[in-house]
Amino acid sequence: MRTRARTTGPRTPDPRTAVWLVCLGTGFVTLVDQSMVGVVVPALRADLHASATQVQWILATYSLTFGLALVPAGRLGDVLGRRSLHLGGFAVFAAAAVLSATAQDAWTVVLARALQGLGAGVVNPQVHGTLQAVFRGPERARAFAGYSVATACSSACGPLLGGLLTGLGGPHLGWRLVLAANIPLAALLLPVAARHLPRTARRPLPRGGLDLPGSVVVAAVTVCLLLPFTTGRATVAVAVPCVLAAVVLTAVLRWWERRAASPLLVPDLFRRPDFALGTGVAMCVFGAVLALGMLQVLVLQSGLGLSAFDAGLVLLPAAVASGVCAALSARLVVRWGRRLVVVSTLVATASVTAEALLLPALPTHAVLVASLTAAVSSAAVGAVISPNQVLTLQHAPVAVAGVAAGLFQLSQRVAAAVAVPVATGAYLVGAPGAPGPAHLRVFSHLALGCAGLLLVSAGLAHAALRAERQGIGSLLGRGPSPAPRGSSDSSACSSASNSAQLSSPGPGSRSGSTGDHANPH
Repeated sequence: MRTRARTTGPRTPDPRTAVWLVCLGTGFVTLVDQSMVGVVVPALRADLHASATQVQWILATYSLTFGLALVPAGRLGDVLGRRSLHLGGFAVFAAAAVLSATAQDAWTVVLARALQGLGAGVVNPQVHGTLQAVFRGPERARAFAGYSVATACSSACGPLLGGLLTGLGGPHLGWRLVLAANIPLAALLLPVAARHLPRTARRPLPRGGLDLPGSVVVAAVTVCLLLPFTTGRATVAVAVPCVLAAVVLTAVLRWWERRAASPLLVPDLFRRPDFALGTGVAMCVFGAVLALGMLQVLVLQSGLGLSAFDAGLVLLPAAVASGVCAALSARLVVRWGRRLVVVSTLVATASVTAEALLLPALPTHAVLVASLTAAVSSAAVGAVISPNQVLTLQHAPVAVAGVAAGLFQLSQRVAAAVAVPVATGAYLVGAPGAPGPAHLRVFSHLALGCAGLLLVSAGLAHAALRAERQGIGSLLGRGPSPAPRGSSDSSACSSASNSAQLSSPGPGSRSGSTGDHANPH
């Protein structure tokens, strides 16, 4: 009996590739928008005759509404499904971009920026939750590494793209081109997202509903923490009462969440050392790195007399090094686990300390020293952000992945919102008006503070590593996560099986596994 040889046809593309690209593109668009806007403020202010107060609100409202939306949107995505919120939030973001680019007065731009921040805050937890649900094991590390590369590119490309469009359009059209730059990208991504984002069954509302009181208190805490810093009014008389109010509201929130039938902030997340300590690492790293980046720009321009373009060229190797190491970290985190975060934060601490000490000691070589040390510290930070995110969120059950991602991102935004204006204000107060060595000394003191924050992050990462070695959490999902209070048993079981399996292909590769997470369709 003749047997027919088995033929294999062409391999069909993995649908997860499109999901991954949509998530990366969405993250890039929503983050590059913020980095471009600062470049166009002078032209926008002159063309619309905006007051200083209006300019402050134009710059602040995006960050403020972004932070406000993160945790509630993560909760809604966990319960109602992430696809609809992803599409809806991104549509609001794109529509608000049209409104801001066609505005005829400054308050319209303020409103549009608020709506854009709201849309970005709604869509970003869905991006993280989708990556968490669709990929697992080493694939998840590679997926989040790609996301980190996209965010690094957005930080590097934003100011350059903003400056280019402003120059091409001139003083009247240039700022409108910058505010409209994301419209074509959004128009391209929206239909792809509508076609490829996984459809998930809507979960029944948990007992106790969506915890609206908890959402209101979280929003109030966020406003108290972000408002004085994002609006440029971080004086002692304003900041201290806001911080005290945030502390009181946090105590109220903790009291309420212990009694809520379905708490917004799942208590089991904070009882896990990998989540609590990893979130602390993210806060310290983001606060230190963003504050240091602003200090480097100030010292290169105000202290050494470089132009904005030349300062960007000096720091360009740092942006490239961060992106390259973020891409390589996907493989390294599978082999090293949390040791990679510990070692990388220590390297970043050493590099920032060297920059702080060498810059005033070698003023004639300050530009070279700044470029080299910034490249080393940025490379180390590139090997921290994505692995720490994977290791922190890996055990969050899929049923609460959106809330976990929202809390994680909110912690980063709060740290940046506090650290950047504090460091900038201290530099501007301490440095003289004319360029000179005094600027280098002020930079040195503040940079040592940033190095201290990085050292704290290394200590937190080491504490998480010790807890992991003692059996509290494990590398890349080996071991089930506990079911959070308020989630269904089926969701917890699904999460445990999701985190317990490992697969070797990277994002976009064909996997032999089956199930909802392997095939979103």
